[in-house]
Amino acid sequence: VRQLLTESLLLAVIGGALGVLFGIWAVDALVALAPSNAPRVDEVGLDATVFAFAAVLTLGTGVLFGLAPALHSSRSDVTQSLKDGGRGSAGASGRTLRRVLIAAEIAVALVLLTGGGLLLQTFVRLQSADLGFDPTNVLVGFVNPPRTAYDTAAKHLAFYDQVLEKASALPGVQKAALASVLPLSGDSDTSFSIEGRPAPRSQSETPVTWYRLVSASYFETMGMPLRRGRGFAEREAAPSVVVNETMARTFFPGEDPIGRRVRFGGPKTPWFNIVGVVADARVRGAREAARVETFIPYWQLTVAGMNIILKTASSPTRLAVPLKQAVYSIDADVPVSAVAPLSDSVTDSIDQPRFFATLAGAFAVVALILAAIGIYGVMAYAVSQRTTEIGVRMALGATPADVFRIVIGDGLRLAVIGIVVGSVASLLVAQWLTTLLFGVRPGDPLTLAATAGVLLFVSALASFIPARRATRVDPMVALRAE
Repeated sequence: VRQLLTESLLLAVIGGALGVLFGIWAVDALVALAPSNAPRVDEVGLDATVFAFAAVLTLGTGVLFGLAPALHSSRSDVTQSLKDGGRGSAGASGRTLRRVLIAAEIAVALVLLTGGGLLLQTFVRLQSADLGFDPTNVLVGFVNPPRTAYDTAAKHLAFYDQVLEKASALPGVQKAALASVLPLSGDSDTSFSIEGRPAPRSQSETPVTWYRLVSASYFETMGMPLRRGRGFAEREAAPSVVVNETMARTFFPGEDPIGRRVRFGGPKTPWFNIVGVVADARVRGAREAARVETFIPYWQLTVAGMNIILKTASSPTRLAVPLKQAVYSIDADVPVSAVAPLSDSVTDSIDQPRFFATLAGAFAVVALILAAIGIYGVMAYAVSQRTTEIGVRMALGATPADVFRIVIGDGLRLAVIGIVVGSVASLLVAQWLTTLLFGVRPGDPLTLAATAGVLLFVSALASFIPARRATRVDPMVALRAE
């Protein structure tokens, strides 16, 4: 017992030391992969409490799993053990326990592989999801003229007009536009009323819309097609708006919204004529449904702070400096901030799914490796214990191919049992992932079949070396040992 416990503790200490080194690396890797907007991510680290917990757990595991077989060995009947050893067999209870543990390991690996596969598919589908606008080769930047110098709407409007003109003339710019709010970056909402409709009876019934102040070229620059009506005419004097499909469907079901009028704010504000309906855009990300949106010409309702949007022929980042210089030539006191490709905002919006997919994938790979090692260990041990049995089989006419099939079959049977149990567990666990998934069902049969196939292949591969070793058993040597 003392010898077995000493060996178990020694292995636990060595494994724990390696685990600490791996843990330090893993924590640094996870922090590097964490979403940029994750709260307090810079405070994440391997502290003394976590280290102590891991050390105690590791040593406790070594003692527990070393003590059980040690006590079992100390209580075994020596005569019976020698008889069993002579026949090259192991106790039935020991074989059963090993098989149960390996099947459970395979089941856990399948659960992790399935979860990782679902999250990976979610990430891939989010990357290719249609957001309703085209961020390819689009550069954006923000300008906010100081109110001390631009203290009237006319001054703001004149500045924005010059910015749009200069930006449109930059070499390599295909289209240029202005917008008060960019997709995926925020929102501005306001209540509104519809001409000819009764006033709402309560605040909760008041219709609300997101609104963006945009230039006439906004829809073309962003790749948002018009479904009905028209866009804005440059310097269109009559108050007009363009609404998205969700607004048209929500507030004008079964009727044409073109020509209807809406008003923002109180009764003294002007009525705006709806002149067009534009396709929906998922401005809160691919996971979120389209919101009610209204687009207003920036010259009809000027605000402080606008985004410049440039659609370029190639890499948009090369126009960052020319854009800043163009604005500087208009007013040296107005900087251009947050200059970046619009595609960066799309990438940032799927940081969390990418992190979850990476994390689940890493755990799944570790579980797969452990399952392969477990199957290899069990099959190698079983072959060594069944040397005499294999020798007898070969002496009675069994071919190496027959022996190979027996050993491989044992390994695959363990894998199939684990896969069946793991499939049921995967269906249950996948339901917890529903809120994290996009474009894939929790019980996706293709994912489950793929992960099961991977486990079967790994199981066969882990059983291959012991099976090959079994085919090389010399029947005479095995029987002489008996």
